[in-house]
Amino acid sequence: MEKARQKFKSHQHWLVFILCCWCHCGGSIASPVRECGVVVVNPRCEYASNPLGIDTARPTLSWTVSPTTTGLYNISQTAYRVWAGSSKDAVAQGKGDLWDTGYVQSAQTHNIRYPSNSSEMSRKLRSFERVYWAVTASIVVAMETRLCVSNTTSSVQEWEMGILSNSEWEPATWIQSDASVTNKSDCQLYQDSPAPMFRRPFTLVNASSSLSVVTARIYVSGLGYYELYLNGARVGDHRLDPGWTAYQKTVLYSVYDVTATIQAVHSNRSSNLTTTKEDGVLGVLLGNGWFNPLPLRFWGSLDLRDHLYIGSPRVILQLRITYRNRTDQSLVVQTIGTDDTWATSKASPLLRNNIYLGEVYDARREAAIQGWDKPGFNPSNWTRAVLCTQPVGKLTAQAPVPPIRVTKVIPAVALTQPSPGVYVFDLGQNFAGWVTYKGGVEAAGTTVLLRYGEILYPNGSLNVMTSVAGQIKHPGQGGPCAPAIAWQSDTYIFSGSLQGETYTPRFTWHGFQYVELSGNFTRAPTLDTLTGLRLNSDVDTSVGSFETS
Repeated sequence: MEKARQKFKSHQHWLVFILCCWCHCGGSIASPVRECGVVVVNPRCEYASNPLGIDTARPTLSWTVSPTTTGLYNISQTAYRVWAGSSKDAVAQGKGDLWDTGYVQSAQTHNIRYPSNSSEMSRKLRSFERVYWAVTASIVVAMETRLCVSNTTSSVQEWEMGILSNSEWEPATWIQSDASVTNKSDCQLYQDSPAPMFRRPFTLVNASSSLSVVTARIYVSGLGYYELYLNGARVGDHRLDPGWTAYQKTVLYSVYDVTATIQAVHSNRSSNLTTTKEDGVLGVLLGNGWFNPLPLRFWGSLDLRDHLYIGSPRVILQLRITYRNRTDQSLVVQTIGTDDTWATSKASPLLRNNIYLGEVYDARREAAIQGWDKPGFNPSNWTRAVLCTQPVGKLTAQAPVPPIRVTKVIPAVALTQPSPGVYVFDLGQNFAGWVTYKGGVEAAGTTVLLRYGEILYPNGSLNVMTSVAGQIKHPGQGGPCAPAIAWQSDTYIFSGSLQGETYTPRFTWHGFQYVELSGNFTRAPTLDTLTGLRLNSDVDTSVGSFETS
């Protein structure tokens, strides 16, 4: 084995020379000299697998060469070739009409950037386009008793460009529900202010013609947070989106693939199965997030509203549908964007939402907005959206940064009753996130209070004092109209539904292990009444982990 290592080192430069000569003399990339048990794995664009919404003009590519068997060591990449194109089939055949590096003598497998000069590419990348790519790595491997030289090629990968220029968001513009909140008094900001809702019906282009839907994407951002709906269904699994930035400089947006939904809508319209004049409806619900925080005086003096870039909750959205004409294969693009033709309402059941103090949700208000995000709803009591005049920063793709998601469901491990009518759930671990409350059937107006904490008092009751916001623990400390103690809580008011009711927060989060449940409910809770939902940036856990005792 040691002789093999020495032989590899002494002849490495010679092997590289032979390999590079073979690469440049017409050797097929699909036919290695010898199978060495090494493959290209984890091809990435901007550190993500097949991402949507890349808005850098020069994306970065990377990959890894990995053995498929044991007994291999001193695996060296001696050269690579990357090619990219607009046709998946062409790229699979080794042809790239956008970019081809040719064989580059290099061990580099990361930070391979799309070129900036025309000698290495046919043109610059454009907004919205899909790019296919592949890489061939030339490998030298020192095996147990021999040296092996081969080429290994990745499968065809892809990425899709986002919006490279703010002008390409048109016709979309930022909209809000009403005038600015920045001129409200502290006490007014603590009053009920239902989360604004927006809706926009749309009709597809010539749904019964020869057009077929190729792709459909939604590009969206909402400040502070948003939830997006299409034809009654929530779009995506992001939570607390977008990520927090200095909003006066940068605002992150996300891209969602809604092709399957739009294709189904198109098919129904073409088959005359649609019963309304509206093919689809876009819906958005906005939360306050970091853009409209409460005027809590942290540590008795620090008001976030004096130190953050704040404003009224707002949304910007573009639905972009690409059709193909079956007769001549040409493409037709339809765009629908936020503007002052959107309808808006503050009839939402979500009466209050704050990052620190939690939410108040009155389910009795759901009946008045039933179907608001579906075709056929009558928005006669809704008003027109208002165009935003307050500037914010450049819209920038959130991809490839992993979004916040629910990454673990945590069942309760214990349930106690430290005092009459007060129950404490133990989730078994301290985490950041939410709970889902399954309340069953209760009379309309029944109110439940959920409070959160990290430890218990010796008598088993909840200690809220270790996790209050800004150490606000005394009356008057938090400023005008602030709560005497800024504990974490959520309040749910039953609608009286006979089907039973379930509640999960949207635009807040809590740090806790224990949850106190109290209220005027009639049914005693059970261990499965509450379930924990852990929230965190959904990073790839395969990159590494550690455990502590």
